[in-house]
Amino acid sequence: MIPLLLLASLPLLQEPSDKPARLKPLVPAPEGYAPKPERVLPPKGPQIEKPAEAAQPLALPGAERSFAEGPEGARSLKDGRPLPFTSDRALLRVDGIEITTQELNDLVAYYRTFRSSSEDLMLQQAVKALLPSKVLASRFADQLPVMLASCEEARAEAATGVPFEQVVAKFSADTEAPTADGRYTFGREVAVQPFDRYSFITPSGDLSPSFLTVYGYHFLQVMSYDLGTKPIDDQTEVRHVLIMFPELIALEEKGDDVRKWIKARVKEAEIEVLEPGMENLVPPENRKQVR
Repeated sequence: MIPLLLLASLPLLQEPSDKPARLKPLVPAPEGYAPKPERVLPPKGPQIEKPAEAAQPLALPGAERSFAEGPEGARSLKDGRPLPFTSDRALLRVDGIEITTQELNDLVAYYRTFRSSSEDLMLQQAVKALLPSKVLASRFADQLPVMLASCEEARAEAATGVPFEQVVAKFSADTEAPTADGRYTFGREVAVQPFDRYSFITPSGDLSPSFLTVYGYHFLQVMSYDLGTKPIDDQTEVRHVLIMFPELIALEEKGDDVRKWIKARVKEAEIEVLEPGMENLVPPENRKQVR
């Protein structure tokens, strides 16, 4: 299976003549994938979410909000153990963009639901997962406000009942999803972070907040969960909108290998450790980049 949201070397699909045939599949579906029939969600009032709450992030995992277990809900992030950090502060800077304790707590809480590795290794893996998006956020910092505003506008339309496929057609750069509403079914750690995490912690039927990955801003809606016998075997069905970095679109149109380009930018990044003793958070392959 090709990693979700890692641009795949697959043939272009046919598109209507009024849409540019420019992007290879951003979120390639698994082999033999067939979308599930549209599921009618339980009534939740006239809106999926109140517009006033559209920009509010989810609570810090393990803190105030827990998620129901069962075939229609995500697994709980509460396991009785304290999170690694008790205060929100910056620990690293990547090309001037901070990695915070809250971001690391978020990923460790998520990893604990299906991994058995040590907390130190989880923290290293969390930093490694966040590095690419920090590099791109620094490189294209001037574009982020406009991109976020566009993502929030799309999210607000979905939250107020605009058909999701219309929101996708109007806003999303993922033009080659298997369905018109940008829907995919996949397992854990197929997607880049934090797309992966939000796909497995968002309550079924809810919209996630807008969030940034290495490819741009997204929001998603979880349609259903299929919980396996073991958490590692869980599957999620989501639909999403992507506001992609324009430079990545341009690279793809030129036929450049976007994944290779991103990896090169990560290897060039400068990493600054902000607290003594936190050097071990940096993955071994990136420690020569610490200044």
